[in-house]
Amino acid sequence: MAALEQIIDFEVNFPSAFAFVAERPALRLFYNTDNPQSQDSNHAVFLNLSGNLEKALEDLILFYRVKSLIPRVYPSYQPQESGQLLPLLARRGFEIKYSPDAIYVKKFPSRLVPGKPLKVKRVRAMEDAVRNIICKYDGGDWNAAVLSKQLQSEQFHLLVGYAANQPVCLGALRRRGNIFRLEEVLTDPDYRGRGYGRALIQAIMDYWRELSPQSGLYLWSSNPTAIRIYREAGFIALQPGLKAWNACYAPVRKG
Repeated sequence: MAALEQIIDFEVNFPSAFAFVAERPALRLFYNTDNPQSQDSNHAVFLNLSGNLEKALEDLILFYRVKSLIPRVYPSYQPQESGQLLPLLARRGFEIKYSPDAIYVKKFPSRLVPGKPLKVKRVRAMEDAVRNIICKYDGGDWNAAVLSKQLQSEQFHLLVGYAANQPVCLGALRRRGNIFRLEEVLTDPDYRGRGYGRALIQAIMDYWRELSPQSGLYLWSSNPTAIRIYREAGFIALQPGLKAWNACYAPVRKG
């Protein structure tokens, strides 16, 4: 089962797979000016909270504004963040949003019994029909662009479910070291409620078990229907969990 320390390392560093990285004494800054809408591609994390946070934050704001990007901060899940960093971000005009998602980790064998025939395969090129499913959820092409950039990497496996040769659902396994994160689990809205999501998750569990049976696996979710499926697939809520947030620079103009 995935350990909390491994999950934190994963969450802090996964954007390095598809974004550029700049290092500062207290900061790690991810950026990709070709895809400014991607928040995962364009944000910073504070790695050290013991120094001059005011100055580090000013450096962060300047770094992104020079690149015509919106300054944004993700958590590094240090205990001091809530008492030191978040109040500073609020004072400096950052809007802080908390995610309702919780972490679930794979612990038990799957009890899923898929009832719908589904052919699931890994894809290494972004098909138009797959791109369309992603864009239906995201309202744009920015996330499809992020995923397309990683399809040749052995650390990223995009698995697509086909019914009658038509892509109807997808999910991805992202690897860092000896741990995987299940993400981008999507079913085409036109095919929901037909059991494809359940069949997809079981196929992904089989794929992961064959790929790396001794590795850890986790995911984020707040969707009750999806969580029921994940629990049947052998996932349990991580205790204690992590509270995800992001802070976007949105200063109020005076006058």
